[in-house]
Amino acid sequence: MQIDFLRFTPDKEFLKCLGFENAVVFAENGDLEGYENHSYVKGEIIRPENPEDLRKKLRKVSRKSVVGVESNSISINREAVTRRRVDVILDSVGRRIDYVTVKLAAEKDVVIEVCLSKFLLTKGARRMRLLRETEELLRLIKKFDTPFVITSGASNIYEIRSARQLRDFFSFLGAEIKKAEKHAEILFRKFADANFIMNGLEIEERP
Repeated sequence: MQIDFLRFTPDKEFLKCLGFENAVVFAENGDLEGYENHSYVKGEIIRPENPEDLRKKLRKVSRKSVVGVESNSISINREAVTRRRVDVILDSVGRRIDYVTVKLAAEKDVVIEVCLSKFLLTKGARRMRLLRETEELLRLIKKFDTPFVITSGASNIYEIRSARQLRDFFSFLGAEIKKAEKHAEILFRKFADANFIMNGLEIEERP
């Protein structure tokens, strides 16, 4: 199952044409329009100012939403992966994430997003720096077997790319594509399928 993580709500048929079966659609405060009409899974973005603000905002999130933290602070991202209510550390141009956070994410089963849109929003030396940082991040993810997803991370129709383009791009950078797709499907089904408990374990309905 090909799942994308987005910051806007595209038409479902358009998404299918790009090779995706479904999506997790994120917005701050869960303020989304139209996601329920497309069977998308709803995601809430938390952009905390500090670790205390993170803890405060986590108390308000819906248990029916995928919770993603987006921050440029190493200390906030490190705190986020220790919080049970956090599902994913979202990617962005300025995100900073270190060795310790990647290792903790593996221990706490928190997904790390690696998205393509940040490369589309940068150029020159800044884009080259992001490429090097992403290669190093993917190396650490592989070392610790940290759950991760590769996504478009698109905020609009112009930033979205096909599933095949995502696979080709991140494969070039060293990502284990099959593992990324597996983690995306697990997280999606956790919120989309009431019978799904964990990978390989589901509630079987009696006839």
